Amino acid sequence: MKKIIVLGCTGSIGTTALSMLQSMKESIHVEGLSSNLRYGKMLSIAREFSCSCIETPVIDPAFEAQCRSLGIDLYHSAEEMVSSCEADLVLNGISGAKGLEASIIALSSGKDLALANKESMVMAGPLLKALARKHGRRIIPVDSEHSAIYELVKAFGADSIRKLIITASGGPFRCASRESLFAVTPLQAAHHPTWNMGPKISIDCATLANKALEVIEAGMLFDVASESIVTVIHPQSSVHSLVTLKNGQTYGQISQPSMKFPILNAILDSFGMKIDTPLCTPLLELGEELHLDFYPMDFKRFPMVKYGYECLSRGSFWPILFNASNEVAVDAFRQGRIRFNQIEEIVERTLEECRFTGSPSSFEDVWNYDGLSRKLALKMI
Repeated sequence: MKKIIVLGCTGSIGTTALSMLQSMKESIHVEGLSSNLRYGKMLSIAREFSCSCIETPVIDPAFEAQCRSLGIDLYHSAEEMVSSCEADLVLNGISGAKGLEASIIALSSGKDLALANKESMVMAGPLLKALARKHGRRIIPVDSEHSAIYELVKAFGADSIRKLIITASGGPFRCASRESLFAVTPLQAAHHPTWNMGPKISIDCATLANKALEVIEAGMLFDVASESIVTVIHPQSSVHSLVTLKNGQTYGQISQPSMKFPILNAILDSFGMKIDTPLCTPLLELGEELHLDFYPMDFKRFPMVKYGYECLSRGSFWPILFNASNEVAVDAFRQGRIRFNQIEEIVERTLEECRFTGSPSSFEDVWNYDGLSRKLALKMI
């Protein structure tokens, strides 16, 4: 029996994963769960899956008593829970920079990491990979784009690949003029045309900051330079990524836009398992017309992607700076303190004004640069 811990179990990644694991209880046991604030829902999930341990930072005496009565170990630290809970794999579905700590804990405790938190690789990719090697563990990507590349690299071999091609839907404002973005509300920005995600990542999709982060993540995961990564606009979100081989052929992974595929691929890859049950009807079997459009990335329309390439190329603390400044700006936009089109302006000014020196050589250094980056970005608001 394989065992898994699901971090961020009440978010979009966690709930999608659990919906699939429900039918796999005979071969995969959900051993542990974590949730930030929705601990009542987490307890219901724990009872449904017979979990032995759960974690939430919230301290609630009545909730603690309820857990004791059910024989469920309750932790208030992700590090303590992951380290104490016996499992083979940790699915990290935590959003934002705070997910990095969970990634460190998972690998340090000797567990494989199914990584849906792109910020982990953006902020500390080389350090995380070194930690994985030290403990003989693997980092398996869950982002749909990187999952597709991961499967294509397995199929053709890294030495055969010349370019990684990452697709982007273009978000809800792909065809909107830059002038019209002045009045965009947080609710409008969070309404993605093809994916159903949390508010922060949905806003990132509207500015294409998510694609900038994915460019950096791809460079870190697959050890490629920015020049070997291509981004294209693909509104249908059906082709999740492609690779161009050295012989000139291009191959892609195509499916309906669903996170079921990358989540399940990561879990099964870690456990050395396969499943042949269809997760949804293949696109070409729907009996409908299928249009696949691809457009070159417009860096003037979507400057955040350009910043992502620049930060990957510079390396050192620059990816940390980009992520932190974007998180600060998005948070300010959601609070109504800035306009939508000011998100990219704040990121640009933060990158321009940065005078940091050195390079992170430890996770402590990463957090120090992250803190400095946030302070600098706040000055731009």
